[in-house]
Order: sequence, then C-alpha cells, then structure tokens
Amino acid sequence: MVTPPDSDAIVREILAVRTPPLRELAVARTLSVSDFGARPDDDGDDLPAVRRAVAAAIDGGVATEISFPRGRYVFAPPNTEADQCLVVSGARNLAINGNGSEIVIRNPIMGLIRIERSQNIILKNFTIDFDPPPFTQGVIEAADPAAGTVDYRISPGFPPLDAPMFVNAKPNLNWRDCATWGMLKDRAIPGRLKADCPNCYFLQHSEKLGEGLFRMHILPKSSVAAFEPGDHYVHLARLEQIQSALAVADRSEQVTYLNLICYASNNWAFIATYTSCYNVIDCRVPLRPGYWHTFDSDGVSNHGSRIGAWIEGCLFEGIADDFCNTGAPRMAILAAPAPTQLVMKSLDPWKIRTGDRLLVFNPREGLPIADATVAAVDYERGLVTVDHPLPPLQIGPSRTSDYVYNRDTSASYFVMRNNTVRNSRRFANYLSGPVSHGLIENSHYEGLDGAAVILRNEVDWDVPMADRERAAAASGRLPFANDGRFAFLKAQSATGNTIRACGFASPSGVITTGMGRIGFKESRWQGQSNLVIENNTIENACGNNLLSLGGTWNAAIRANTFRNRANPYPGAPSAIIRIWNSTGATITGNKAIDDRPVGAFVEQGENVAGLRESGNTLAKP
Repeated sequence: MVTPPDSDAIVREILAVRTPPLRELAVARTLSVSDFGARPDDDGDDLPAVRRAVAAAIDGGVATEISFPRGRYVFAPPNTEADQCLVVSGARNLAINGNGSEIVIRNPIMGLIRIERSQNIILKNFTIDFDPPPFTQGVIEAADPAAGTVDYRISPGFPPLDAPMFVNAKPNLNWRDCATWGMLKDRAIPGRLKADCPNCYFLQHSEKLGEGLFRMHILPKSSVAAFEPGDHYVHLARLEQIQSALAVADRSEQVTYLNLICYASNNWAFIATYTSCYNVIDCRVPLRPGYWHTFDSDGVSNHGSRIGAWIEGCLFEGIADDFCNTGAPRMAILAAPAPTQLVMKSLDPWKIRTGDRLLVFNPREGLPIADATVAAVDYERGLVTVDHPLPPLQIGPSRTSDYVYNRDTSASYFVMRNNTVRNSRRFANYLSGPVSHGLIENSHYEGLDGAAVILRNEVDWDVPMADRERAAAASGRLPFANDGRFAFLKAQSATGNTIRACGFASPSGVITTGMGRIGFKESRWQGQSNLVIENNTIENACGNNLLSLGGTWNAAIRANTFRNRANPYPGAPSAIIRIWNSTGATITGNKAIDDRPVGAFVEQGENVAGLRESGNTLAKP
C-alpha cells in the first residue's frame, strides 16, 4: 500500500530549496530622481528624468537605491516607443523606492517597467494608476439577440469605444476575427462577474450612435441573450504582447515587487519569464471606488523559472483573468535528425541547459512519451542531444504534434500564502506544468466564476478564444469549463485556505484537477502525484461537486470542511467530492454541512483504484 503524502514534509522540502524573498537590499549609494530633473506634483512629464536616474544607477556598478521624494509623478510616453516606460537591463543590486509616491501613466497601452537579465532588483512603495484607464465601463441600454447587437452607454470619465486603444487593436491568435472583448459584471457586487452567463464577449465592431453611446456587434450572436438593460459591462483594451504588462521580468533572478498599490493595467500585473525567485510581497490590486474592474489579464504569471514565485500578503480583486498562472512553457520540436537529437527554436541557457530533465509529450492522447536528460546543447543550431534514444515522434507545425517540457524550468518550489483574491474572472491559482513542489496556504478566495485552484494541462490552449466560445455555445457547455493548462504535480500542498462563493460559471469543483488531451477530452494519464488538500474551508460553492479530482496518483484529501446552503448552478449536486481516473487516493476526516440534496460524500467515476475513505461526515445544517 502506498503511504499518503505528508504535508509537513512537503513544506520542509519546499522551504529547503526556495530561498526567502528578497525584501531588503544593502546599498552603497542613493540617487534621488529630483537630481535628474523629476518634479513631483507639477503635472509635468517626469519619465525622461527617471530614465536618466535608472541609467546612472545601472552604469555606476555598485548597489544603488533610486529614491523618489514623496509626491505624484506623471509618465507620458508617446505611442511610438516600446511598451514599457522604464527598462532595467543588465542591472545588479538595485532598489527603486517610491517612499509612498504615486505614478500616473498617461498612455493606456504602456506598462510601467521591464526588468531583464538582472539580479537582486526591488521595486517598492508606489501607487500606480493610469489616466485614462486601459478599459472602459458602462451600462447596457438595449440588446438584440437576433441581430447580435448591444447598445452600450459609456460611463462618464471612461474612454469611448472609438478611442485609439480600441480602434487600433488587431486580431491575433487568441481572438482571430475579433480584437477586443469584455465582461458582464454583477450589478450589486463591484468586480464580480454576472452569474449564469458566459464570462467573456467578443466585439466584432462597433458604431457610434451618439455621445457616449455605441452599438456593439458581438460574436457569437447567441451570447447576446445574456445581456439585459441595466447590466454593467466592462470592455478591455487588452494587449497580447508580454511587454505590455504593468511589470515584466525576463531572464532574471530575485526580482521583488514590495508594497505596491496598482489600480489598472492593459494586461498582466506582474509577469516573469525564465526568472527565478520572483517575489510579489504585500502588493494590492484594489478596485478604485466607482470602478468595476482593475487588470485586463492575470495578476501574476510565472513561467519558465528554475525556482518558482513567492507571493505573500497580497490583495487582488476585479481582474479579468487568473490570479496566478504558474508553469512551464512548452517547446515545439522542429526536427529530430537522430534518435538522440531534437531541434528546437530560439534556445538559450535560460530555457535549457546540460543536465536538464525533459519530458516529451503527446497531446493527442494526453500522455508522456519519454523522459530524457540533456547531454549537450548547441545554441547556435538549436540542437539538443539527450542521454538515450527517443521513440519515433510526430513532428510538424500542427498543434497536435509532439512537444517538450523542461522539468527544470517549470516554476516549481513556489510559495503562495496569506493572499486574498476576490470578485474576479476565471481561476485563482492556475497551475500548468510540469510544476512540482508548491505550497498554497492561508489564503482567501471569493466570488470567482471559476475554480479557486485548477490543475490541468494546456493541450487546447492554442485554440483561438473566440472559437472556444463558439464551441461552448454550440455544445451547451459554459465557456472554460474544461479549459486548462498542463499540470502534473509531485509533492504539492494546498492547506488552510478559505474558498467562498466560487465556481458560479463552471459545473466543475472549486478545486479541480485533471489531465487533458486534444479536443477538451480527458487523458487516461494519472500524472498528478502526491497532492495534498487539507484543512481548507469551502463555503457556498456553486458547482455540481465541490472538489473534482482526476488524473491523480496518491492524493490525500483530508480534514476539509464544506458548508453550503444553496446551489445557484442548475441541477442537484451528485456528491461533495467526485473522483475519477485516480489511484491510491485517501479521503479522510472531511466534514460537509449541506442543505442541498447531495447524493453522497464521494462519487467514483471510471478508472478509480485503491480509494481509501474514512471518517467523512455529511449532515444538514
């Protein structure tokens, strides 16, 4: 018999590898932005002066703090520039301290900062906002489902739909025939999505009917049925370039964002690619009074890191996508000139090194093909030599072709604790893989239309979002119910969290695991191992099951409390926990207090073996 995983041992193992976040930096000198021409509170453009200060700090070659005398600073870059106001490149030991200052970015398609190929960088003690905001909001006046049109009144002070940031947006891989999109919001709870309807709507084009009034042509037309006069609606100018995030870190180490208040962004809040020991500490993304929205994409995205992120003490609300998206980028195989050789695109030492562990994956079946260790890398040719011959592979430009994950750039050994995420779209923690060794603890998730924690592979991620929406409408399935990213876990723990009123746009559990294959179908692979979910409280969840467990080996679900007094999602729940395609799971000591007509505590689906149940109780309130 397999021994259930020990969460205390998991935590010890994580903290033995994951160094504490960088919070302080001993500096040899301090530079004031006022010495370079920045003047707070005068409404002038301070960006050129701050750029001069950053350049001087990097050129100095010693540990430096750039200090902002407290006040309000304006950054007004033109559209002809890159997507970031500030670029920190090749820096070491640099702190940028706002001392409680506010930065207002006057260009809504810009981000604040890009940090690249740098080490030991801290950005702290700022409030960051946009004027105008990179989104608009308003109220629906009329809807015509037959015509696929919606009449939309923009609220005073928000940009119109004919503003350049909307007009100049271009269709891309995610949207294809629509460049921008938006969300219906709950009328009573700011930030929260409207329940029982799709969680996004695609704008084909719009026409101006009068001052502040626009007629939107929505795709697919069938989704217009969800609109009602008086509904609150937010429309985004979300850009898909990584550089357009509020704060970007790339190919760096120990980058910390500390004590920031951020009100908006045209994309992600904080994104890190191939950046180890990325830290977001005591940062807040609150709804500005009167606003129904904050960020146009994820709160935190951390992919390709050799050591994962540390996110602690943060508040995120009203965001348009997942709170934290974590995992490993997949790497396309361009050729296999020999059984031990793979050719891949744009390789560098941040992506792959000698000794790295690779997983070769078949997305058609959702199954691993082989594990291999990197024996040599020729970066100029993009040629990777592995330690043993690989089986024949399906190679080509199709998204169904085999590809590679690097287990050593999977953002593993992450810590997420003491965070609050509420009234936002999609998921809180979205783990894509192959992630291993992670801790999610003592956090609060509330009012999310999707799951609080989802672990699922990304085989269908390349399907354009508009097409996914159409497929969902045609099938009668709510969008993103089976949307996921690749996640197979080893020694993962979620403990001591509170999840409340989540999952109202998804029939799945508020904690969901699964392994997928092309076509939004389930894989038979049981690739998520040694997962622990314990001591969590789940209240008034909306899905058919509160916890949906699939594709696991040796999972432990113990000492959790489920309290439910209503089920807004249509249909009676079949069970508190549903498990399928899993081996050796232990479900013990869980308590459910539920006034719904629940059929059982645990419901078994297909391919379940070695399930151990004991001490679970189900009672009426």
